[in-house]
Amino acid sequence: MSESQQGPGPRWIGKQPRQRYNITLDPEIKRKAEEAAAREGLSLSMWLEQAALARLARKPK
Repeated sequence: MSESQQGPGPRWIGKQPRQRYNITLDPEIKRKAEEAAAREGLSLSMWLEQAALARLARKPK
């Protein structure tokens, strides 16, 4: 079942459930993020998730 066909509740991407969130981005940041995601063969959602994980893994200053 595609993501658009799923009913209410968590979304499934791969084998892991995902929750849906609405975020607000500057249009230029969104455009650059979409381009980066496309270069890496990822959806914008997955690219943002990986970016957040990378940032969370960094050691605090």
